[in-house]
This record gives sequence, structure tokens and C-alpha cells, in this order.
Amino acid sequence: MEKIAILSNIDSDGEEVYLLFKQKERVEVAFDAMRNKLENEKTCLSKDKAIRGYFFVSFISLIFITEF
Repeated sequence: MEKIAILSNIDSDGEEVYLLFKQKERVEVAFDAMRNKLENEKTCLSKDKAIRGYFFVSFISLIFITEF
């Protein structure tokens, strides 16, 4: 078995801290897919509604990428 050292200020048992760490990794992988696969790093939009719509569509696209 492998061992992982995690330094944390959370007052919980090791298993709960590890599960929180695993959730963090899933979020980072999702942002990496959004940035690289969907190429959502830069936008040329200036209006607030346009930017919100752009990222909404990107989020829906991310869901489709991870589900299929």
C-alpha cells in the first residue's frame, strides 16, 4: 500500500481528510479540461451577461465531456 502525507488544519480523522483531498483533485481535473480541451482560458467579451452566458455554455460542455 502507498502512503500519502497530507498536512491539514482540519480537525477530522485521516479518512475524511483524504476524501476531501480527492474531491479537490476532481475539481482541478475539471478546470484543466475546461481550460485545455474547451480552450476557455481567454475571452474577448466585455459585457457581464455575455461572459456569464459563455461560461454557462462552457460548464454544460464540461458536463458532457466528463459524462460521455
